[in-house]
Amino acid sequence: MKIGMTLTQEKLKEYLTYDPDSGCFIRNKNAGTKKKGEIAGYNVAGYTYITIDNVAYPAHRLVFLYVDNIYPESDVDHINMNRKDNRYSNLRISSRRLNMLNIKAHQDSNTGVKNVFFRADTNKYNVRMTINGRYKSLGCFDDLELATLVADYAREKYHGEYARSQ
Repeated sequence: MKIGMTLTQEKLKEYLTYDPDSGCFIRNKNAGTKKKGEIAGYNVAGYTYITIDNVAYPAHRLVFLYVDNIYPESDVDHINMNRKDNRYSNLRISSRRLNMLNIKAHQDSNTGVKNVFFRADTNKYNVRMTINGRYKSLGCFDDLELATLVADYAREKYHGEYARSQ
């Protein structure tokens, strides 16, 4: 099965109807074992994909084709970080760099706080983050609460609408 872009808005609307309130695509016609009226798509790594004419399309990209008649070549960011939430209001076309700002704290974080790391050698909490494409240290702090406040403020200041605390 190919993954690619050979689809027009007209053909997409022939096969599917998009519900902006749920973010789901509904089948307009039978296709193999899939029945008209069913929710279209299958899950791959948390994302919904929809196959049309033996080509697999990420549903979050199809939303823009359906609504705006554009198929994004760059990233599409799920604002609330829920990969299954394909409501138009939850999606935005983004660069890879900006999309990567809208992530949770890493699973291996020793504090559970995004951009805050405990350094055992200094017994302090270090705040580090990417600002304008460069990795920066924003200081070391004795307590987690202060380090968290500094990280939250810096994310809001430098990452704007892409700032995500957790």
